[in-house]
Amino acid sequence: MNERVKLVIGSILDLDPDSIDESTKADSTPSWDSMNHVRMVAALEEEFNVMFDVQEMQSLTSYGEITRALQGKGV
Repeated sequence: MNERVKLVIGSILDLDPDSIDESTKADSTPSWDSMNHVRMVAALEEEFNVMFDVQEMQSLTSYGEITRALQGKGV
């Protein structure tokens, strides 16, 4: 699952998937703006066949938070 998450994040934020790790966060990644956040959440929902509610979407502000949220959904 982690590699798939990195591929989705990398494709939306124009990052090398190999560079994405626990230090990858919205506030330290210039391309992680509000529009790309929405695009990334939609891509994650499609890739993993899950749905995030508004509160969950707002909490997805780092690679670590994304993987934990997906694990919480049984991915």
